Formats: sequence, C-alpha cells, structure tokens
Amino acid sequence: MSPKKKGSIAANSDNSSAINHTGIHSFLSAAIPGLSTEMSSIKNDQLLLLIIQYFTDLGGPFKDIADHVSQTTGLQVTDRHLREFSDFLRDTKVDLEGASSLELINNNLAQLVGDDSQLSKIQRDVRVLIKKTLFLESLILLRNNNRALRTLRTLTADYPDDEKVESLSKKLSSLLVSFGDQIELVDSSTKALLEELGWQIGGDLAVSRECLVNQVLALLPSDKVIPPHRLAQLLKQAVAYQQLNDPYYIPTSSSQPLTLLRDANTYMKDQFPKNLKIRLEHHENECWFVKYSNTGKYLASASVDKTIAIYDTQTYRLHKHLVGHDNTIIYLSWSHDDTKIITSSFDQTVKVWDLESGSCIATISDQDLFNSNVRIRSVEFFKYSDQFIIGSPDKKLCIFNLDKELVYDFKISHRIEDLALVNDEKLVVVTHSCQLMIYDITSSSYELSSIINIEKQLTSITVSPDDPDHCLINVKADELQLWNISKTSRPYLVNKYYGLQQSDYIIRGCVTDKNLVLSGSEDGLIYIWNKKFGNLIECLKGHKSLINCIDWKPTDNDDYEWASCGDDGVVNIWGV
Repeated sequence: MSPKKKGSIAANSDNSSAINHTGIHSFLSAAIPGLSTEMSSIKNDQLLLLIIQYFTDLGGPFKDIADHVSQTTGLQVTDRHLREFSDFLRDTKVDLEGASSLELINNNLAQLVGDDSQLSKIQRDVRVLIKKTLFLESLILLRNNNRALRTLRTLTADYPDDEKVESLSKKLSSLLVSFGDQIELVDSSTKALLEELGWQIGGDLAVSRECLVNQVLALLPSDKVIPPHRLAQLLKQAVAYQQLNDPYYIPTSSSQPLTLLRDANTYMKDQFPKNLKIRLEHHENECWFVKYSNTGKYLASASVDKTIAIYDTQTYRLHKHLVGHDNTIIYLSWSHDDTKIITSSFDQTVKVWDLESGSCIATISDQDLFNSNVRIRSVEFFKYSDQFIIGSPDKKLCIFNLDKELVYDFKISHRIEDLALVNDEKLVVVTHSCQLMIYDITSSSYELSSIINIEKQLTSITVSPDDPDHCLINVKADELQLWNISKTSRPYLVNKYYGLQQSDYIIRGCVTDKNLVLSGSEDGLIYIWNKKFGNLIECLKGHKSLINCIDWKPTDNDDYEWASCGDDGVVNIWGV
C-alpha cells in the first residue's frame, strides 16, 4: 500500500471517529420512542453514567464493557483529578495533617469545586473530617491515646469559635474517656455514638479511609460527583416508594431481594394475612381475651366459661385446659419466660398458673391484696421479674410480688379502665376520666411523666412487644387512636382509625410493627387499617357477633399470623 493511500485511510478514520462522536451525542440528546413525557425528561447521558458506574462496580467482564461505553461516549464517572484526590486520601502512608498534604488537599478542592463562594467552607469541612478520622484511627485502631488527644487539641485550637466543631469535640472527648484502656468493652451508647460519627465498627485502616473518601465526596457539588452505587440506590428508593404507597405492604424481618421486573404492588395483596386458617371451638361460652406468649409458641384464650385454653401454635391443638376460677375470666398475661400465666376474674381473684403442669400455683384475692372488696380488672406480669401490676376501677394501681407483698402503690385518684407495660420501662394507663397517663418506671420513684386529656371514653389500651414506641387505644364511640410514647414526657397523637362499631362493649385492638392496626367490632367484622396512612384496608367476616380481642403472633420470621375471639366462643387463626 502506498504512503499516500495509507495517509488517506488515516484521514478517513479520523473523520469517521468525529462523525461517530457527533452521532453519539445526538443519540444521547434524543428521546427514546414510546416513553411518556415524564420519563423522557430523564437525561440519557446521566443514565449512561449510572450504568457505567454499576458495571464498573460489578467488575470482571462488566468492567471492560463499562470502559468501552465510557470510551465510546466520552462519559467519565469520575475525572482524573477526583480519582487522584480520592487515592491520596486512601493512602494510609500519607501524613494528612502535614503542611504539604493540606496544601495539596486545598488545591485539589479548588479544582473540583470551582465556585469560590463554596470553596472555603468545603475546605474547612474536609479538614474537620480528616481530623475526626485521624482521631478515631489513633484511638481505636492504633490504640494511641496520646496521638488521639493531640489531634483533638489541634482540632479545637484551629476552630475555637465554631459551634459544630465544639459539638464534635465533646463527642470525641467522651469517646476518649469511654474507651480508656478497655477498647473491646464498648457499651451500646458508645456504639451508637461511633455510628453517628460515621465510624464502621470492626473495620481496619482501609475501611476507615474509604469512609473518609465517601464523606469528603458527599461535600462536593452534586454535578462533580456521583454517589457510590447510585443506580442501585435509586432502584431501592423506587421500590421502597412503591411499598410505602401500597396499603397491603407489610415490612419483612428478613432481607429479601428486590423485585425489579414488575411493580412491587402487583403481588403484595396475595401476601396479605387475611385468610381464615383455623377455627378453635374449645370454649362453651363467650371468649373475651386472647394473647400469644412472648415467643409465639403458645396462644391463650380466656372465656366466660371460667376456663383458659392454651394452644400449641405449631398445630393449634389444645395444649392445656386451665380450670379454677369461679366466674368470667377477663384478663391474662404471660410471664417473661412463658412458664406462667396470670389471670383476673369477676370472682375477684388473681390466679397464677404453671404452664408445664397446668395447675394453679397461687390464688390471690382482693382481700389478700387490699384488705377490702376491690374489683380486679387489668393484671400484667413485668417482663423481667415475677412482679405484677393490678389496675382497678376502684381507684387502685399497685405492684405486687407472688408472695402477695405490696411493692408499690401509685396512690391514684382515678378509676382505671386498662393498662399496659412497655419493656418494664413505661406504664401506660387509661382512666374512666378520659385520660391517658404515662409513667416512667425505670426508677424506684415511678414518675408520672404525662397526662393527656383525650375527652372521649377510653376502653382499652394495647402495645406490641415489637413496637414499644406506640400504644393503641380503643375509644368510644367507633374510634381507635395511635399514640407515640417513645418519650414519656412528650407523647403525641400519630393517627386515628375509623369504621368499626363500638358503643357498649370493651374491644381490644392490636397494633403491630408490620404497618397494620387491627380491631374487632360490634358488627362481627374485623377491621384492618394501614398504620401510617390510616386508610381502611380490609373488613373480614369470621365471627357471628361481637369480636372482643385481637392479638398478633410475635415471630422472628415472616410467618404472619394473628388470632381473634368473640362472643360466639370461637377463636379464629388468620394468616396468608
């Protein structure tokens, strides 16, 4: 081939490359046929950048594909300056506090940021991040307290009048005190603080520097940096949004792969636990109360027929039949280890039952407890002891032990309608005076933290062991209220739920950590609401008349199951 011909080919090749480059950019700016107006607003070049990043993260042959697409389109996920800057921060051999390092960092930031109005603040924030990281590395990984202390002192000296730095310094100082020489013995509050500071517990220096890089990149302008794993994060957010807006969505306890090939809401309704699975008919009269054990292994039901039925929830066969009360049983509670049950009755006694033998091991009368005729209604075991609390419409609220000894008298001046204990930390009470009362029982003083006047008659209160931040109150007429009680001194109303019929009887609803609120009703229907939005999802028919109580089965897996009982004497088990 002659040189002239060879040169002409090279020229043609260059022209072809230019034409291809121009053509690619015209494709990137064009709308994809068939897309809606909203979808066509997505910029193709940005989407391609996310695909390049995702393929790069996958590695292997996908990295080669990412490189090819990047070379073909001219799109770069990160530019050279950003890569070099990130690699510099990752280098554990570099003294990041040295003068030359600080100069290099400032120069790189000046190139990356561009906008002078933001530059000085970003440079300052990056220096603070670096000092925080070096402090944590010295304290936790290098176990050099003196070096950590020097870093902390330079941080406070460099920014003496900065409130954010002052707050950070206090947190770092508390870590210095907390760790001391006991690096391995870190309590829960210290772990929480480390997580707040962005420290990955159990990581090494490489992990620490990678966290630093990500924190620094997060400070840069959004058009300069694509956050790590951006496409996966966007897809996760999209699925979460679909789940959040689907009334049938139930959060799972296990980490399940996200389904991307169809909308999340196309299959959620099929997974909703609305099917009647089993009818239990062991009672001869109305059933007023059902309660799962703490582990979910057993279910107990109490009846007007003066008996308690205990079912094994693996098969729902009758495990024990407890007989001994002389009148209707109105309340029951499981001990913390599920070996005992405590019950109250219209016969004005409290009985404690041994689950293994099925025998009554203690009978305690109102005379034993109060030396007078007192109506005993609500009774609950404490979670971490065999003490129990009793609430009475005769203005009694007291804690006792199994030896019938009074542990504490709240000396209340209100008639108690119902109560609930929350992890031995809070006591929530509803009164005949239409009040919600919340006690902090973490100290021996049992401080009354809040009194809320609801101005409607309150009939019952329930809490979920899996959702200790909320309590559910059945309110006459025809209403439920969900209250946030995470801070005993500042409870607030979260939502109200309507649709049920409740005017004459006590009905016990149920709140779960699965985004659901359930309640029976005087019309024989079970109502299920979305906890967050308050919209009614389902009305289920399963009883012939009034439904008195509902309870959700506690479980570590996603085997959704719950029980209902009613005046027809039937206990129904529901699930998927």
